[in-house]
Amino acid sequence: MIRRLPDRELPRVPGRVLGRLGELGLTLWRVDATSGAITPSGSEGGLASPPSGLESACAQWDATNNAEVIEADGRWLLPVPEMHRRKRIAWLVAATDEGTALTPVGAAHMRRMLAWAIEDARNSETQQQELDGLVVGLTNSYDTIQTLYGIGRAMGQVLSPDLFLRGLAEELCHTLPYDWVACVLAPDATRDEALDGRVFRGGTFPGSTPEWDAMLAIAWPAAADHAGQDAALLDEPAGISEVVGAQLVVQPVRCAGRLVALLIAGNRGGDGPHASSYETLMLEAAGGFLGSFLENIALYAEQRATFLGTVKAITAAIDAKDRYTRGHSERVAMLSRRLAEAAGMPEQEAQEIYISGLVHDVGKIGVPEAVLCKPGRLTSHEFEIIKRHPQIGKTILEGIPSLKGVLPGVLHHHERYDGRGYPHGLAGEDIPLMARIMGIADTFDAMSSTRSYRPAMPRERVLAEIERCAGSQFDPDLARVFVTLSLGEYDRMVAEHRASEPVFTPIARDAA
Repeated sequence: MIRRLPDRELPRVPGRVLGRLGELGLTLWRVDATSGAITPSGSEGGLASPPSGLESACAQWDATNNAEVIEADGRWLLPVPEMHRRKRIAWLVAATDEGTALTPVGAAHMRRMLAWAIEDARNSETQQQELDGLVVGLTNSYDTIQTLYGIGRAMGQVLSPDLFLRGLAEELCHTLPYDWVACVLAPDATRDEALDGRVFRGGTFPGSTPEWDAMLAIAWPAAADHAGQDAALLDEPAGISEVVGAQLVVQPVRCAGRLVALLIAGNRGGDGPHASSYETLMLEAAGGFLGSFLENIALYAEQRATFLGTVKAITAAIDAKDRYTRGHSERVAMLSRRLAEAAGMPEQEAQEIYISGLVHDVGKIGVPEAVLCKPGRLTSHEFEIIKRHPQIGKTILEGIPSLKGVLPGVLHHHERYDGRGYPHGLAGEDIPLMARIMGIADTFDAMSSTRSYRPAMPRERVLAEIERCAGSQFDPDLARVFVTLSLGEYDRMVAEHRASEPVFTPIARDAA
């Protein structure tokens, strides 16, 4: 709704002028031009009643429209017209004490000095107000620049959107005079399931969960119906005003015309319950940043999904060379990520390990199928051929810039902690952490799967073997963490991969 600012306050006599009049033995009276009401201006002086002759003097000034001094009953009356918007609205009349010795010329001089003093004092107050307004404006501009600069600088955090969104809400709450500011994402804001529909809040919402839900039930429709780019101002929102304050500020955030998020501010403090233009402009600018950020997130999510889909298609093609390793790369990727997370690695590094797990065997594309799928024991020559696949995989992938970070896992996932692995015989912590993690996941899945040369091993025996080989084949710390992992997701993936295996049926041949 549109609110009108109140008219400017009527002119008043500055307090310091009233004080000095009192020191000079003068009292000041105000005679309203419309009603004729006579009131004292300020408490200085202390006359119980207006000086006699004041009303007749005002009538004379009105008739002649000339502010001349008048002597009445031993007092001089010194008139000053009080103007508002070029119209006289009252007479300000200074009265001397009874018997004050003044000549007419001296009284006229005093009247002019009084008019000048009132005008100068009013101008001084106006200039001070303008200066105060300028200071507030400059302060607000500085806060705006600092806040928006910080928001803009943080927009590159597409890999850590939680940090940006939480920081946005906290920064706005810190800058604006509200108890809380919330960034609320729509269920389909970015098409990222881990992000969409979430709420990021700065400050503390004073209500309960049902009251929060009631507030959102009002805010979303209001934002959807609000056609402008600016904030919707909801005065006395029904049923929740006691919780959110007299006004709820809702800034819609749109991408390509679609409502994707809200910035909501409530419980305003400071000089009043209603938002200023500075606050709404700040929220509108922040909403623009947020809309661009969410577009970047959606684009990144789409590119990432395309990338992972391509990688999975490649690894599925590699796994398909051997029917006994179907789904192996996906399972190794999942187990590697789970182990990395359990070991306390950051989410971004765990995701990189996951991708490395997907492509860790891509080098097997260069291994002949006769060797890769041989049902019996490999000869030493055949094993040497197999041992080339980590280096082949690295060579294949190193020309792809986005996969640079996964190469250590691809190249070194067959190294052993005791130095007896391949291709480079690295030992201990010289083996990249990514590769040490993947080595455990790769071996676990290999032992848990049926291969052309042996059946799958029981789960208890597989875990016991990993514990036994801790410190020789595997990083002992990582091995201890791995055996504590829940393997429900792994078992589900195994079942899905088995269900998707093609059924091989012999082709009937006609008798010759």
